[in-house]
Amino acid sequence: MLKELIISNFAIIDRLELSLEPGLSCLTGETGAGKSILIDAISAVLGGRTDSDNLRPGKDTQVEAAFDITGMPELKARLAELGLDDGDELILRRAFTASGRGRVYINGSLANMATLQETGDLLVDIHGQHEHQSLFKAGTHLDMLDAYCALGARRADCRAAYDRLAALRKRHAELSAQSRERARRLDLLSYQRDEIDAASPVSGEEEGLGSERARLMHADRLRELVMSALDALRDGDVSAHSLAGGALKSVREVASITPGESESVALLESADASITEACARLREFAEGLESDPERLSEIETRLDALCRLKKKYGETLDEVLAFRESVDVELSSIEGGDEEMESLAGMIAGAGSELSGIADELGREREAGAAGFCRKVEAELSGMGMDKAVFEVRLDRLTEPGPLGRERAEFMFSANPGEQPRPLAKVASGGELSRVMLALKVVLAGADRVPTLIFDEVDSGVGGVTASAVGQKLKEAASGRQVLCITHLPQVASFAGTHFKVEKSFADGRVAVGVVRLSGDERVREVARMLGGTEGSDTASAHAEELVKRGRL
Repeated sequence: MLKELIISNFAIIDRLELSLEPGLSCLTGETGAGKSILIDAISAVLGGRTDSDNLRPGKDTQVEAAFDITGMPELKARLAELGLDDGDELILRRAFTASGRGRVYINGSLANMATLQETGDLLVDIHGQHEHQSLFKAGTHLDMLDAYCALGARRADCRAAYDRLAALRKRHAELSAQSRERARRLDLLSYQRDEIDAASPVSGEEEGLGSERARLMHADRLRELVMSALDALRDGDVSAHSLAGGALKSVREVASITPGESESVALLESADASITEACARLREFAEGLESDPERLSEIETRLDALCRLKKKYGETLDEVLAFRESVDVELSSIEGGDEEMESLAGMIAGAGSELSGIADELGREREAGAAGFCRKVEAELSGMGMDKAVFEVRLDRLTEPGPLGRERAEFMFSANPGEQPRPLAKVASGGELSRVMLALKVVLAGADRVPTLIFDEVDSGVGGVTASAVGQKLKEAASGRQVLCITHLPQVASFAGTHFKVEKSFADGRVAVGVVRLSGDERVREVARMLGGTEGSDTASAHAEELVKRGRL
């Protein structure tokens, strides 16, 4: 609910502070007094377009509005999500510098225009020759019909089913878009796997092959070296074996004379045994040495193959083998993608059937409820002087269901007999549009969650008994919410719980606008003025007093 409105330097308003209450509030005043400027200011603070003519040259302009948002958990949750929550009070401020630069503030924090408009749409609905005319937005028509039919839960099911289907389709599209790349990747990985498998590398085999290759390449030189070593150790005329044997004989004799030298005997005996063992090993090695060009070629070929693998897949054979394992993992993932696509196709078909079923049921309930909805709206319009009006809901079937089902709704309207109903936005005048919205608000009653309604020109083209009916409807619409109405009809003003008079004055060569809250005799005098009575007219005063009294009942 709008609690406070503060306007500074907006159009012909220097400074205005207005406190508002729940229920029906009416603003009256002479034509041109500036009533519509108040609506322009409210529209501006809600994020509406602001005409440059409303900004004072060389002055800072500001419109600030305070709202009580108790009982609006969705709005409070959204504000908390944006870091703008401040409990049960919400303050919106739109400021323009002297240069025309605008700023938006929500609960004292700088915000953007989109957030202000999103917030404003939840707080106030303005109807008339101003912005926020939701009836011009065909997208809201389905919302109104569904609100009347109490289809909120069914709509939620439909949206959830649509979101599930959309998510599955998105994943399928992603996999499909990747199919060519996946095919190319699959070919590459398969080639790499086959190339490595064809070589069948074994961890550590390079070391053995390198040693064998060295023996084959240097067999003759190795044989020469072994023969030279054997000659020095045992086979030569003066060999290490014969010299060690002579030394051993002499040391044994020494040990026989001096027992303490027996350790030297043991060392020489060990040396003689080592020489004998070394010679045996060298002879065995020499016997295994042979020139085998064919085997050497095989080794060279194998080492070359392993080298090529390392150039492509890793610096060592262990890294090549690790790469081979990673290829298997990725191949499994890619092949799993094909399986996922097949699975997704089945899931998409199931989700599509589920959505169609929910959407069809939603459509049947809409069709069943639309007739009663239209009858009630026409009944309300009839009570406001539009007894020949025709109101219809056209439901157009979509090619496939969306998040709100399979239909698009548009309100069709005809104000005069013999006229074919056409889209509401194309045929309704400002006053007719306001009365249609008023009728809808009465019919929808508790289903509409916007707490503040503002009507401008709702009384256009009506009078007498019809005017009283419009006032009664406004009072009904204000039950449990706040309604602000600009009116020229005393019958409508008499139903107001709070009555404001907009006055224009002249001071220091300037025009100024003020708003006065009327009560008691002041209110009776204003209603009498609206009745067209001359000042002090007893007849007009009596009639005005009767209207005000009746409006309070």
